[in-house]
Amino acid sequence: IPLNSILKQMSQKGLSPILIVLILAALVGGYLVYQNQPKPITSPQPTTQPLPTQDPTANWKTYTDIDNGFLVKYPKTWNKFNKKSSTGGYVNKVVLSHQSSQSLDEKVLDNLPGIHIGVLKIGDCSDSAEYAQKEIDVYLRNKDLYPGLKIRPLDLNKIYGYRIDNGSPGVEAQRGPEVYIFNCPIEIQISIDSRIIENDEKLFDQILSTFRFD
Repeated sequence: IPLNSILKQMSQKGLSPILIVLILAALVGGYLVYQNQPKPITSPQPTTQPLPTQDPTANWKTYTDIDNGFLVKYPKTWNKFNKKSSTGGYVNKVVLSHQSSQSLDEKVLDNLPGIHIGVLKIGDCSDSAEYAQKEIDVYLRNKDLYPGLKIRPLDLNKIYGYRIDNGSPGVEAQRGPEVYIFNCPIEIQISIDSRIIENDEKLFDQILSTFRFD
């Protein structure tokens, strides 16, 4: 409201000019006092930074197959055993296990709990992605023969193959998930014998996540 209007209204109410001046002075003074009051300072809230995700496999051992060009990591307290196999067309067989073995006999190592890796040569493989899809199609066409079998393509970057859960046909019930990877002209089989291994499927997934072609 303009000052002239306030003065006019006060004069019409019979207030003396001195009283009007005092009232206005009090209002202006009160306003100035209010403006000079220290304002509360709002401190910025600290931003919580998310903790970096730790890699559980960072200090694991690495198994490298130089001849076939791949590597995979496994827990640092585990042992590696090379199996000398002359059966099934395997060119290399390895067991990674939390147990120890005094024998390197193939039958003994076959029954050792842990990760089993086998490498085969396949003669009719020229395109890894195409070959993997053909293998999946074979299982899907015959799924009635394997009730409960779950098969799916691998979810690994530029690595072609498939994964089978609930065990392969004809394989003992204690066997866990199995993975078949194709890098023509080789096939790499990775499976877990899950007896006496806690959180076996989680561990299998961690080991599988470290697989790389070298």
